[in-house]
This record gives sequence, C-alpha cells and structure tokens, in this order.
Amino acid sequence: MHSTFDGNVYSVFEILHADKKAGEIYVWALIQEYYKTETDLENGTGMSVPMVLHVEKNGEDLQILGHTLPRDGSYYSGDIKVLFPKSIQSKIISYSSKYIEELMDELEYVVYEKERLSTKN
Repeated sequence: MHSTFDGNVYSVFEILHADKKAGEIYVWALIQEYYKTETDLENGTGMSVPMVLHVEKNGEDLQILGHTLPRDGSYYSGDIKVLFPKSIQSKIISYSSKYIEELMDELEYVVYEKERLSTKN
C-alpha cells in the first residue's frame, strides 16, 4: 500500500496459519497510513485484509518474497477458498470487527509510542 498523504505506513497482523512446505504464512493485516498535521497525527489511506505472505527461509532469517490478496467484490469468497487453507476459511469470512478493533488499538499504541519517543530526541 502506498501513502496518499505522504505519511508513514504502519501495519500489524494476526497470524492465522503457516504452511512451511508451501512457504506461506496466512495473516489478517491491518495497514494504515499516518501523517502529521500542525496539531496531530491523522489517519490516511488504510486497509484491513486477509493476506498470504510468500516466504523463504534464508539461513536464520525469513524473507518475504511477495504477497497475495483476495480480490474485492464478487471474487472475494472464491479467492478465499483458493488462497487459504480450509481450516481458516470460516474465520476469514467471519472476521469480526472486534478483532479489527484490537488490531487498531495495537497499531495506534505502536504509532503514538513511536511518535512520543521521536519527539523526546
């Protein structure tokens, strides 16, 4: 995701499942841009989506090679069935706003803590 307001883009996620053989990690990601105004930090562009991370082990590190998102609209449920293991499909389809709110709380804590620390220096 690109920033629309020249802000910084942050993300938090919940790991839903991992498939080592396939080299895939399935997450629900909350990605949000924050930009400064004269008086505050404001939300810019953002999204909350299930995502497949394509990964590869590189020594001790895990390298993200790319990602795949389900398409919007009428393609969404079909893409969920194709992209994600059956064991987590129902959680993705019914991912509640409660979980998204928890991710947003976590993200805001990280962003505002980083901002607080950067203004101390």
